[in-house]
Amino acid sequence: MNKAVFSLLLASTILATGCMATRVKRGVTTQVQSSPAGALVFTGDFYLGDTPLAVDKPTNLTIIKPGYAPVIIDSGTNQSIHVTLVPSSPQAYNTFLATGVRFVYRADTGLLKIEPQNRPVRVGSTYIIRDTDRGLDVQYTVTRVAGRLVYLETNLGANIIVPIIRVPEHTQDDEIPIP
Repeated sequence: MNKAVFSLLLASTILATGCMATRVKRGVTTQVQSSPAGALVFTGDFYLGDTPLAVDKPTNLTIIKPGYAPVIIDSGTNQSIHVTLVPSSPQAYNTFLATGVRFVYRADTGLLKIEPQNRPVRVGSTYIIRDTDRGLDVQYTVTRVAGRLVYLETNLGANIIVPIIRVPEHTQDDEIPIP
């Protein structure tokens, strides 16, 4: 088993036991692939594209897919890597999505809001959502807003990442897509 495969298997094992980011070392030009595909790739808060994606001179890349734990690539070589994303708190994520709640950035106002509550979103904002399957209220707190994503932590210790829907100035409310 080569060192890269071992590192990715070790990272997957760590992620399966908790929702912490994985750090994988690589070189200068990297073909980033993920299972499942379509994960968002960032350097800092700058969005580079979705997997699969060729990245030149990667530095501090973060691979994120809503519902999965993030993977962080510190540096790279001229190699192709494949990251298997590990589900992260699927019950908390599914409860959040089932309510129809979404984070919407409206270009006409320049504001990020949670809808349908129509409340502004800031780090530290808290939202209570009823988990009907478990019969309890779950508190979601915004821990970070970066790029196209909102990071949330629940009072039950789960961490989830939810995409931001960007709405141009001319879009009607009934035309807003649900992620």
